Amino acid sequence: MLCSIWITLLQGCQKYLGAKSSKSLTVPSTLIDLQALLDEYLPVNTGVGAGMLGGDEYYLTESRFNSLYTDIWRNMYVWADTNVFVGNANTWNGSYDNVYKANTIIEVLPKIKQDASNEIEWDNVKGQALFLRGRCFFEVAMVWAEAYDAKNAKEKLGIPLRLGTDFNVPSVRSNLVDTYNQIISDLRASIDLLPVKPVHVFRASKPAACGELARVYLSMRMYDSAYLYANKALELFNYLIDYNTLDTNATYPFTRFGPEVIYETDIYGAYGPYNMVDTSIYRMFDNNDLRKALYFEPNGDGSHKFCGNYNKNFDMFGGIATDELYLIRAECLARNGEPQLALNDLNLLLKNRYLVGTYKNKQSSNAETVLKWILDERLKELLFRGLRWIDIKRYNKEGANITLKRIIGSKEYILPPNDLRYAMAIPQYIIEHSNIKQNPR
Repeated sequence: MLCSIWITLLQGCQKYLGAKSSKSLTVPSTLIDLQALLDEYLPVNTGVGAGMLGGDEYYLTESRFNSLYTDIWRNMYVWADTNVFVGNANTWNGSYDNVYKANTIIEVLPKIKQDASNEIEWDNVKGQALFLRGRCFFEVAMVWAEAYDAKNAKEKLGIPLRLGTDFNVPSVRSNLVDTYNQIISDLRASIDLLPVKPVHVFRASKPAACGELARVYLSMRMYDSAYLYANKALELFNYLIDYNTLDTNATYPFTRFGPEVIYETDIYGAYGPYNMVDTSIYRMFDNNDLRKALYFEPNGDGSHKFCGNYNKNFDMFGGIATDELYLIRAECLARNGEPQLALNDLNLLLKNRYLVGTYKNKQSSNAETVLKWILDERLKELLFRGLRWIDIKRYNKEGANITLKRIIGSKEYILPPNDLRYAMAIPQYIIEHSNIKQNPR
């Protein structure tokens, strides 16, 4: 039953942001059907990795760059103006497939009577659908829209906000204010509907929705709200792994769906940027920092590859975990002039990351000093989680003046702060089929 439903839905999804269609669809009709759609792990729990490919966590040698078997990956590495996403096998398409699925569920639910026998399940399914739509809208905005700036967000292009399943409704790009208002509305609405503890971490929960909202507000540089939701999430779930309990000799030392994971997503198809970690990042780790042994493995040529993701395989973890929430709460406290409270979170995290007995608590009453420590640890702790791209975008809005550079042979590629290419080019087939505006260059 599920297979036939999903095949039919997928056929419709392929035209969701493209040519109009009046084709009638077979749709699910029970809560079991709807939950089954949400439990399709591979499409639902897949994150957008394009930003990771454009970021500064890794580098490619000339030979590795030339050995890439597609120009798409090469273009993404050097921040090309066009031809970054070719064809329909890309994460834009995958994200809007999930949006279509969420909208289908939201539209079908009112046709299923809610009563005492199914009230909790009914709410849970709706909450998961709202969470999925909000999460996917945010991931699209992270890659294909400029960084949010309250000063000009109404004038900046956002993303298409597809809120129904009617293919005949044309796609248009909203502005950034409307984009983020919709993301926040979906995620906030999901909180009261979701359970505190899900059946499994591949399903959404109250802590997951609060954590996702903390991410969203952090990206918008709304630090009071980011603190509020990081704190709400940690009040519900705050476990940290003591890295002293892990095997530093294991190829993949972390347990899949491990005890810090609140919500699981995988980032697929990233062609192994983690195979050559940026050397300046590797040098940031002290010898007593267990992450140095758990996160990295030598390549044999002086470089290191990353093996510390929370998926226990080569697909990167892009979900929500408690370590990220501690860092969000700490950053917000530091930015709001509470350095000691910020250090409480930072020191708790790092005590669980260092060889037992070797960590000495960081101490300072200077909020700027504490903030720098936190941002350094955010880079180190959250390597290859798909967050660095949006972090660079917001840091540069704060005046960080981060310039990215690639060197391939004798040619140098530069991405200046706040460059228009931080909003990647929308796949050309989407532009041609929907006539939405392409990102300016």
